[in-house]
Amino acid sequence: MSPSGVARIELMLSSRSDPELADRFQEMDDMLDATHKERIWALAQAIGIDETHKESVEAFTQLYAASMRGLAIDAIRPKSRDGAIRAMELLKQFQKT
Repeated sequence: MSPSGVARIELMLSSRSDPELADRFQEMDDMLDATHKERIWALAQAIGIDETHKESVEAFTQLYAASMRGLAIDAIRPKSRDGAIRAMELLKQFQKT
């Protein structure tokens, strides 16, 4: 996971106990999420996926991103690190296909 991805996770967790940070972070996080889904949908359309699949593409995009964040947290534990890294690599293969 990229340093900016780790920072996003840290902000997600920190904002839970800081209402002022939560308000500011939520707006940015929502924008990042929407932009990510828009980019993936544009790629899907470029390869011929039609509008009837848009909700599924967006759901998979959210599943992918949330899974990567969870695996990054799991990788903090030394005994989970290798398995989490292998799982992240497996998810990245879906991004290439």
